[in-house]
Amino acid sequence: MTFDDARDLLTASTTGAAELAEIAAKFPELRGRVSEHANVTPMLADWIARNSAPAREARRSAGPHAHAERRADPLADRGSSLSEWERRLADKEAERLRRARAEAEEELRDVVRDKARVESEVEIARQNLDRARAALDSEQARISEAEARISEQIGARAELDDVV
Repeated sequence: MTFDDARDLLTASTTGAAELAEIAAKFPELRGRVSEHANVTPMLADWIARNSAPAREARRSAGPHAHAERRADPLADRGSSLSEWERRLADKEAERLRRARAEAEEELRDVVRDKARVESEVEIARQNLDRARAALDSEQARISEAEARISEQIGARAELDDVV
């Protein structure tokens, strides 16, 4: 990532926390802008505050004794390193992805269940349609037979009328 790329990312509202962390690590001069970005996480803002130039100057001005005390307690700086922040971010992202996957799998099961139900209903509707068509064909055949008988009776009556 170049300096110009980093500046462009800082103006974009879609820049994610991981990209902001990378910018803060690669370009210390942009940390102030990173800490003001809308998507900065509290953990990253804390890291930037601890590792910015004014904070380093304050540590330097405190003298070597204060610096030695800080090194003596390895837990004093716990969570402030960027790699720790990145690990936590990766853990959170992995957990979010696990939850999203579980939700997607559940949604897929629901869709498959709904599809099977709809296919069953469609098959029942087709069977009902086939039965209705068969009944209609039977009724049309009965109507045709009745029309034929009526025509025969009309013809027979006409012959009788002619004879009489």
